Amino acid sequence: NATISACEKSGKWKQALQLFSLMGTYKVERDTTTFNAAVSACEKGGEWERALQLAGMMSQGHVELDTVTFNATMNACERLGEWVPALQLFGILAQSKLKLDTACFNAVIGACEKGSEWAKALQLVSLMMLSTARMDMITFNAAIGACEKGGEWERALHIFGTMKHSEVELNTIICNVALDVCEKRCEWERASLIMDEMLQREVESGTITFNATISACEKAGEQGKALQLFRAMTQRNVQ
Repeated sequence: NATISACEKSGKWKQALQLFSLMGTYKVERDTTTFNAAVSACEKGGEWERALQLAGMMSQGHVELDTVTFNATMNACERLGEWVPALQLFGILAQSKLKLDTACFNAVIGACEKGSEWAKALQLVSLMMLSTARMDMITFNAAIGACEKGGEWERALHIFGTMKHSEVELNTIICNVALDVCEKRCEWERASLIMDEMLQREVESGTITFNATISACEKAGEQGKALQLFRAMTQRNVQ
């Protein structure tokens, strides 16, 4: 177990899986810890189908599946946007006695986001809000990204507004996503407010940030505001 875990944690996922197979060949007992290390190795290697096979082997072999098992398997699915198996696993987890935590929600919401399933992502966000799991930056990033990909601009901005009133701190990435939405909708006033808030909270504002806000102003015919932002960008030596 220790050797497989060490390989998995050091990124040597192929070696970890080889050791796991050898244990089976030599009839060495493999417990939940062993399987979890192997599933986590699959997660790091993007081997989502193998991760699912291992979870299936655990069920068939009466090896206990725990939260780590489910989260690692769903993360493997999330990496490649395999939202269908991720949702199926989440459903099994929800029906078990195991606790639904932030990590499991983030994995399945992320899978839906990468699979452009914005409606399912939002359903999961709503379910998460009713649970004891706390939404974090990963949750908001995935939810807003799902809405953006689905062209649900207003929903994306609504989620961004919800995040601002939560305990989650703003960061450059999520602000840039919100600004990109504003730019596409020519929402120059919202873009300006987001930009102002970033400056007030000292959130790093780069070229992407300024360009999206300036573009939103230009599309709305607010040339004066666009020029003002350009001057601010120059004064800050934004590259």
